[in-house]
Amino acid sequence: GDRLGETRPDCSGGCRAGYYCPEGSTRPDMFPCGGTDRYCPPDSAKPVFVGEGNYTEENLREDIRSREQLCPPGYYCQGGKRFVCPEGRYGTAHGETSDACTDICPRGHFCREATVEPVPCGNATVYCPRGSVEPRQVPMGFYGIHTGVDSPRQALLDPGNATFSAIIACEPGYWCAEGRKFQCPAGRYGWEYSLSSPECSGVCSPGHYCPSHPNPPSTKAVEFECGTMAENSPATVLCPEGTGNYVQHVSSGYYTTGGRPDNRTRSAEALCPKGHYCIDGIVQPCPVMTYGLQMGLTSPKCSGTCPRGFYCPEGTVEPIKCTVGTYSSGAAAACTECPNGLPRGRQSCVDSRRCCGL
Repeated sequence: GDRLGETRPDCSGGCRAGYYCPEGSTRPDMFPCGGTDRYCPPDSAKPVFVGEGNYTEENLREDIRSREQLCPPGYYCQGGKRFVCPEGRYGTAHGETSDACTDICPRGHFCREATVEPVPCGNATVYCPRGSVEPRQVPMGFYGIHTGVDSPRQALLDPGNATFSAIIACEPGYWCAEGRKFQCPAGRYGWEYSLSSPECSGVCSPGHYCPSHPNPPSTKAVEFECGTMAENSPATVLCPEGTGNYVQHVSSGYYTTGGRPDNRTRSAEALCPKGHYCIDGIVQPCPVMTYGLQMGLTSPKCSGTCPRGFYCPEGTVEPIKCTVGTYSSGAAAACTECPNGLPRGRQSCVDSRRCCGL
């Protein structure tokens, strides 16, 4: 009551919000409520302490609060004050009372201040360990993975790679960029960790092949000898530098070159020379009594049988004519000498025994 001689039971009126008026009060704002941990609704005779998980309104002075509110998600409340859930944590519930909020940010997600629901990390180029505040960039030569006992299930549910939570150095045989892992291409190999380019460690060595997808990747420049693709006739295949999943087969009329004498590491091919024939990648001289006028022959018959009046030793390119005092009736490896020193005088032919003057 603010007047003398008051006769009304409700005196001059009710106490103002934010203040309390005990018995005998003379003003509607007799005493400020006192602090953030209490509030005074209209007509308060004494302050009311804030309930657990609540806070008092923030648009008034701390000592004249008049109501309480339930702490919203993303915050926790203590002593009538509201605080944001800290970085690296999140709060999904109303009425949180601890700075731990609901929990620490889970793997594959990040949580800034006042986070209600953890945010997926983003994509394959970033990863988020448990308790992350921001996504972290995956360095070149590394790739992102899911972690934990349920990592296979996480991977199944995350086709877009949005929730990686750790990184691993790219293993030999692979290269990694933008958080993803790829096999070294066919024809190349990778012997090191943390490769970051499809060039990997280099190209496959001549005489060898270095396969990749759908096969496992290669980790050596000499991953497989070329001849392993043709164990019974290794000279029939060749592997130039950089050979990948498929070896080359020698062309008809050619022979393979390079590599060791056992023919298992051939790396090139060459056209069969004159006086020779080539079968299954091997060059052989034309047999005696035959000749080879052309390159690229593929039969031991070569260009044909040595004609009459000529002889053909092994590897003959053009038949060699018999000299005076000798003769050949065809298919000869060497000319035959005339008997008894014949002929006596001029010899008009060398293609039969009669040419000797007999």
